[in-house]
Amino acid sequence: MKKRSSLFCLLVLSALFFSACGIFAPTAISKNWKGTIRITNHNSALWYVDPAGQGNDGVYTAEITFSFDWFSDANKINGGTLALNPVSHDISVREITNPPYTISTGAYTPSDETLLFNAEIVSKPFTFEGTVKNGILTGSSVKEMLQDQLTVVGTIDISAQ
Repeated sequence: MKKRSSLFCLLVLSALFFSACGIFAPTAISKNWKGTIRITNHNSALWYVDPAGQGNDGVYTAEITFSFDWFSDANKINGGTLALNPVSHDISVREITNPPYTISTGAYTPSDETLLFNAEIVSKPFTFEGTVKNGILTGSSVKEMLQDQLTVVGTIDISAQ
């Protein structure tokens, strides 16, 4: 009986220790998101003209999956994927193909509810950021490195799934 109670105490203390370290801490936001990315800067690598003239210039549907650093900081994004699909399917977008692109880094900051993540698309770095309110990214921007300067090239409207 003494062994069982000692083992139980050891398990409880281990669980408390790992919880305090953040190992079992849940992420503050969802790992799966869907929505739309609208590119408004004609110099962006993602810009395209909708040949059907339906007003879908530079518009993509987006599916995003984040991988979080569950070991040391549950709000740190240490990877993931970003799948882009042009809304206008009868176009050839510069170099865009439709593989999922890799999300390299990012973070969610609970104190001010900001979400920021980085991905490389068609060999160019992009930064996506905004404020998460009730599972929806608001006040968002898409930034791309243009002429050695991080420039806003559009917006991202996504919601947690």
